[in-house]
Amino acid sequence: MSKVVKHAVLDTELYADSVEWCPVDGNQHLLVGGTYQLNETEGRRLGKIRLYQLNDELGLDEVWGNDCPGILDMKWNHCLMSEETTVLGTADADGSLNLYELKLDSMGLCQFASAHEDSIALALDWSHYKENVISTHIAVSYSSGHVCVFELTNSKLELKHKWKPHGFEAWITAFDYWHPHQIYTGGDDCLFRGYDLRITTNSPTFTNRAHDMGVCSIQCNRNRDNILATGSYDENIRLWDTRKIGKTPVSEVHVGGGVWRVKWSPWDRNHLAAACMHNGFVIIDCSGEPSAIVEYNEHDSLAYGVDWCYSNAKSVGFLLASCSFYDHKLSLWEWETNKSDNCNS
Repeated sequence: MSKVVKHAVLDTELYADSVEWCPVDGNQHLLVGGTYQLNETEGRRLGKIRLYQLNDELGLDEVWGNDCPGILDMKWNHCLMSEETTVLGTADADGSLNLYELKLDSMGLCQFASAHEDSIALALDWSHYKENVISTHIAVSYSSGHVCVFELTNSKLELKHKWKPHGFEAWITAFDYWHPHQIYTGGDDCLFRGYDLRITTNSPTFTNRAHDMGVCSIQCNRNRDNILATGSYDENIRLWDTRKIGKTPVSEVHVGGGVWRVKWSPWDRNHLAAACMHNGFVIIDCSGEPSAIVEYNEHDSLAYGVDWCYSNAKSVGFLLASCSFYDHKLSLWEWETNKSDNCNS
């Protein structure tokens, strides 16, 4: 296994389930962390968004925080919504999709748009990763099994599509970043499905039953067309060719623990980070037959959130953040490697 160095560990107080580094140039030293916790006595879902800043000692300084109903997922928009506007979307336990603008003058996040459904919002994704746009689309999946697609125009969210692809929780939804009319969903019913938003009937373009348990995570490779990764409660990561998703994937690797999140490296085509619930965090080399080359096991609870830092100027290798649930822990760690070699792979 490659060498891993732990740089910082923070207590998030509430149960931690989501971490996301800002991908936008000039703000790549910023990290958001989300928490979710059920107050069983009062029956309330609690949460908090925290904004952290990477410092020169490879530590994290908290610069802002805000209470909320509980965060299940967060995603930054990779494209500026205007000349200087960086936006974060959150999927909240009260059924809301909330959008926040990054305010650099006060170093905080300001909510400016919201859309609400009647079940828990579990995951979200932005349609555009490859070009600056004035309006874009956001997909959100819900505990009811529904998926909604909203259009963001002039700081307002408009519901454009709503359908029910899954009989139980729709754990995940994701856009095809190369073909943004294509959207994927995964649910607790073990189904992995695709939809073309140009087709108004909401009939799936495919239904795949290769997963033995619920499908928790889906992400397209932003650096390699037609490659998609899925993660499941069945403890396997599967790689797919989106041109021919049939009964079997291109390849798969058993990582153990149940795969809650997968994140492709922003630096190359072949490395995939995964949060494996009961089995910590791994980095998979997908250049050939997929295999785990990095393990990070410094968490004592469910491994739920992981992401690559887009700014590695202060590090020898690649920085990642991860978080775990019941021990309410957020970690900053580094995969020590030759960055130039890996970026060219």
